[in-house]
Amino acid sequence: MRAALAAQELTAEEIETAMEPTLSYQAQLTEEITWYENVCRRNFSPARRLTDLGRVLIALRIANSITQSELARRLGVSDGIVSRDEKNEYHGITLERAQRILDALGETITATVAEPSSSRMSFRPKRGELVPESAEKHMTP
Repeated sequence: MRAALAAQELTAEEIETAMEPTLSYQAQLTEEITWYENVCRRNFSPARRLTDLGRVLIALRIANSITQSELARRLGVSDGIVSRDEKNEYHGITLERAQRILDALGETITATVAEPSSSRMSFRPKRGELVPESAEKHMTP
């Protein structure tokens, strides 16, 4: 592709500008393939936030070699619903629905509560800022 652009007598800067979207897309595809290959081996890192739950559900489906159609059948919904939900990474899913999906996949997940980071512990309100009463007793003068 670079050679074709150079043949059009573009400058090196113009060639790089023209190549940027293609290179970005290639990097994105490489990242997605790496993620998929790791998931197939059940080699994925734990979710750190509940908002990552959708991606975990997708990863578990793939890790179990279950198609979207098979998951839909197990859930008693259409293929289109599972496809749409996965496209949106199950955004806004309820805990009850997530549990139904986990049950259909034969999986369980475990949640742990981590200690807050020290930066969160040093919160100090600004002058005139309202602070919940429950937080006031933990604040030092």
